[in-house]
Amino acid sequence: MRFLLIAVLLFCFSCDGDPIFSNLDQSDIIIVFKASYASNDPRSWWDGASPSANSFIDDSAVNSVPENLPDKVLIDIGEVRANNDRFSIERFYRNADMTDDNELFSGKGITVPTSDLFPDKNYDTIKVFFRKLIYNQASYYNHSWEYIDDNEEKFGNSDLPGYDSIHRLKYEQADYDEDEDEVNNIVYPFVIDLPIPFEYKVGTKTIIEIRINFKNSLKYYEYGDSDNEYYYGYYSLADSFVNVVEGDFYIGGNIQAGVNIYETEKTLIVKGSAPAGRYVVAIHEDDDISNYIGTTLIPPLATWCDDGSYKLNNIESGKRYKFYYSSTTPPVNGVNIDGFSGEKIVEFEESDINTEVELNL
Repeated sequence: MRFLLIAVLLFCFSCDGDPIFSNLDQSDIIIVFKASYASNDPRSWWDGASPSANSFIDDSAVNSVPENLPDKVLIDIGEVRANNDRFSIERFYRNADMTDDNELFSGKGITVPTSDLFPDKNYDTIKVFFRKLIYNQASYYNHSWEYIDDNEEKFGNSDLPGYDSIHRLKYEQADYDEDEDEVNNIVYPFVIDLPIPFEYKVGTKTIIEIRINFKNSLKYYEYGDSDNEYYYGYYSLADSFVNVVEGDFYIGGNIQAGVNIYETEKTLIVKGSAPAGRYVVAIHEDDDISNYIGTTLIPPLATWCDDGSYKLNNIESGKRYKFYYSSTTPPVNGVNIDGFSGEKIVEFEESDINTEVELNL
């Protein structure tokens, strides 16, 4: 009976929020999870336009046509680890409206309770364990690709409209041995390399900001089962990096992510001018900007410069940063940066904490 009661408490939740069961541990580390390329002031959805549903049909989808773009996405994460140390074991999720003012997409982010990491240990990866990724506006068809009904997925005690594509985000590798734990082959977990190793300091309030880009990165796909049983049309992440072709079961290799780690009592803001319609980014001096050109890795700090002025929050004093802006305006759907320009290297002092420093690019 005791086990049953605990199980009920653990799995009680509402489809629009966080689990009722909460982590009671007190920690100096806080995870902030964001679903945008930018760390603050992200680019608006589709640059404020209202595209038609057929604008985002992948060329691998040849049998079905969506009627509407999705306006809801459920992102469900089971746990987060630094290297192999579990420090966030409370499941967190959002059944989110795909709007610019939603906390996932606005740059605000979701705060997630954690436990402390081990001190004096170098961590070089963050591992995110996904459970589900469900966009609405999904349909299923018969073997002749005639529409049958809207598709639904089970979530808790509810049926949600949409299709869970998380199992499709595997990386298909010809030499993969399924008996081995190849973390680079499969999205469970999704591994984000840290540009600079992180060492936790006991008693220091620290934010680990995890950004996995779901904003302005969308495509419509279809899948027809070889046994003539399952035929789906659904939305998932855009194939900006690994092209999806007709008949593919896996659509992996296109998750774009980055991490920014900073001490809360050492931050400042950098603002200034930059070319309009570009991303402004900052990386550590020991990092290389080529790591973020044409790759799925997001710079630790990034913001959208819409009108010729920009602002970057949560710069940390006592460090040297390299600042850049994207050489061209990236496409509105799928953030694939093909180059950066205007490098400037700046070191920030303790006297800069809680101030706004001007830097024109």
